[in-house]
Amino acid sequence: MRMKIINFLLVFVSFSAVGQFTNYLPNRKLEKTVSKDYYNTEYIYIANLTENPLSLNFELIEDNLINGWSATVCTNTKCYSDLPNSGSLGQISTSEQAFVSINLAANETIGNGSLTFLITSPTEPSLKDTLTFIFNVTADGSVQAQPWAKINFTNGIVTVLLDNPFLKGNLQIFDASGKPVLDTDLSSIVSYPLRENPAGIYIVFIRDENDRIIQRKIVNT
Repeated sequence: MRMKIINFLLVFVSFSAVGQFTNYLPNRKLEKTVSKDYYNTEYIYIANLTENPLSLNFELIEDNLINGWSATVCTNTKCYSDLPNSGSLGQISTSEQAFVSINLAANETIGNGSLTFLITSPTEPSLKDTLTFIFNVTADGSVQAQPWAKINFTNGIVTVLLDNPFLKGNLQIFDASGKPVLDTDLSSIVSYPLRENPAGIYIVFIRDENDRIIQRKIVNT
């Protein structure tokens, strides 16, 4: 499918958990070979490089995921608890981005599957393209399972990064006696300067809205 351009330009880019960007070509296919314990989120971003705001819609036109996998969709406007048939990416201002992301859990199930979305503009009917996510799950795929959140501790600062920016949850930090030194809601990125606290062992504890828990012991020197 060839993208017809009339007085505007869309540039599609993909974003993975490692933060690397690649240029989008028409009918972009993002393909991952992953392990059977894989759980992670993959993104395809859509940048509006025109001089005018642009409205975009999406439609799920092919669902070839295998039985045993579980997947949900998030966009820049909404997170869905399933695979929606269609939806809106909203109005994208100049130089801003929309995205479609797939949250996939392989659930120890080996196989191949894909999802394809059609992107259209209600204000520009001639504009259309497809975004395809392809997953190849093997016993020991090159991409291992990733947590739904990452905890970093560098230069005395605790940082929590969420793979899903719309995820809700709670972040707590406890000292060695069990006394809480921080209790706050999660957001896409949360930082706390632990270096301002006494030296010692601390526990970083995060829980999301689905009662998934990640915790890490760190040493503040």
